[in-house]
Amino acid sequence: MNNKAKLIQLIHVAKRDMGLDDDTYRATLKGVSGKVSCKDMSLSELHQVLENFKKTGFKVRTKKAKKRMSPPSSTRVRVGEIKVIRAVWIDAAKAGLIADNSEEALDKWVYRMSKVRHVGWLDGDQAYRVLEALKKWIVRLMAKWLDEHLGTKYEENLKQVAVSYDLMTERFVFGREVYRERQNAK
Repeated sequence: MNNKAKLIQLIHVAKRDMGLDDDTYRATLKGVSGKVSCKDMSLSELHQVLENFKKTGFKVRTKKAKKRMSPPSSTRVRVGEIKVIRAVWIDAAKAGLIADNSEEALDKWVYRMSKVRHVGWLDGDQAYRVLEALKKWIVRLMAKWLDEHLGTKYEENLKQVAVSYDLMTERFVFGREVYRERQNAK
């Protein structure tokens, strides 16, 4: 799509987003450029029209690139821990502990932990180390959430006593239920 076509498309999006009827739209075009149709305008006139719409409240939105998500759990992997890593990552995101549940975000985290660029490329030892590091991190995030929302002292206790991922997950699920009940009682 050439520059002129993109500008015309943006102007038409502005018309729609601003809820302009055809008469108001054509009057605006004529007032800014002296022409009532975008196809008759030069590039500079189209820019002037678009700038006018921006000044009156139109905001140009850019398309966000779709993030690469984890493959289905039925997909074959090199070692079984890779599926567990992905599952722990996704569960933590669903619980609100991690902001980005995409495979790209997981790959960045895996790279920081192992210097391997993609979770699917981990060998058995690397996958095990990454999984254990991920579980420890998630345990800390769950403890922090419980402390912030329920006033517990889990984070402080973690410095003295190691708590397993499974036990902390149980406490976290229970703590979220308690929190929801408190919120509903208000």
